[in-house]
Amino acid sequence: MLATTQQLELPMANLQALARPEVEPGLSWAERFEAFHQANPHVYRALLDIARGIKRQGWRRASISLLFERLRWLRLIQTRGQDRYKLNNNYQPFYARLLTMEPGLEGFLQTRRQFAHGKASS
Repeated sequence: MLATTQQLELPMANLQALARPEVEPGLSWAERFEAFHQANPHVYRALLDIARGIKRQGWRRASISLLFERLRWLRLIQTRGQDRYKLNNNYQPFYARLLTMEPGLEGFLQTRRQFAHGKASS
């Protein structure tokens, strides 16, 4: 683990404004995530950069919540659209599963059984 006084060295590339695609009511969280992910591939790349940076610093495990909060902290994200959340926390499990498929990040993020295939409430 990092000492609390150490700073992470992470690339600070500009993160473009998030697109929040219009989604039909009644879509599952998996369907909503897929639409968001397709419209915002830069979010995944940013989370991947953060995860790899943390791992390079010697961390053996991290949480997707940590990565989301780090992303929110490091980069100003401007969004537009109807979703009231810039980075919806309901997308965290989907991003965690994608990240654990990256070489070198297997087992880095803990995942649990997912129940998000039900319909989302608006």
